[in-house]
Amino acid sequence: MSSPYQIVTPSAKDWDAFVASHPRGHILQLSAFAGLKRPYGWESHRVALDHRGEIVAGAQVLFRRLPFRLGTMAYVAMAPLLTQPDQRVPLWEAIDQTARQRSAAFLKWEPGLYAPGDAPHDFERYGFRESPQTIQPPRTIVIDISGSDDAILSRMNQGTRRKIRQSQKNDIRYYEADREDVSKFAAMMQVTGSRNAFGVHEPAYYALAYDLYVPDHAALILAEHDGEPLAGIMVFSLGEWAWYLYGASSDSKRNLMAAYGVQWAAIQ
Repeated sequence: MSSPYQIVTPSAKDWDAFVASHPRGHILQLSAFAGLKRPYGWESHRVALDHRGEIVAGAQVLFRRLPFRLGTMAYVAMAPLLTQPDQRVPLWEAIDQTARQRSAAFLKWEPGLYAPGDAPHDFERYGFRESPQTIQPPRTIVIDISGSDDAILSRMNQGTRRKIRQSQKNDIRYYEADREDVSKFAAMMQVTGSRNAFGVHEPAYYALAYDLYVPDHAALILAEHDGEPLAGIMVFSLGEWAWYLYGASSDSKRNLMAAYGVQWAAIQ
């Protein structure tokens, strides 16, 4: 029996429209993410299933060349996106074929979160094994930001509420930053990475992320006190979801709790 689906490579515009309409659509599946990673050695390919002229399933796959001529690493972030269960097998077959064509030695898959009632993929069926190395942060905390400010605060613990309220009493300016402010944020990222011993991107990376995602799918929010940058957060959104991917704070005036305040500003 022939498949009702046709394998296609959609345009960036058509693919982004599908991702934006999907309940599990993620900003890392938008074509902008491929554009963000391209200057850093990643190539991309969109694999989709078409049914009667409409995209019904798919994934954006990134590829990065491995050293010593070992081929490439294939990477699928927060996907595949399906609309029917019978799309799993043909889509994974298409992804596998695409990976082989690009000499992939292995495929790293970070599927993301599933909503209650969703049927997760059968990892073992497709030969996946859990890896200690991740590309995105290995853990995610989801908070409900529906309702009034008081309702949101009531769902937080007492200590967090106290620090947020403290951050509102110190004449800190919270504002949505412009393109020229990205350098302030990037500088604080370097400070944060050194203080907490984790790697951060070069300043050009955050500038490119701003160019690709703002204003349609992201905002950079900064906190300043007496003209001094204290904290910043880059927040992304698509559909009913928002993601906090990059956050930074300076070593100055940490008692003012600007890091809590800037996250509260992003929630609001």
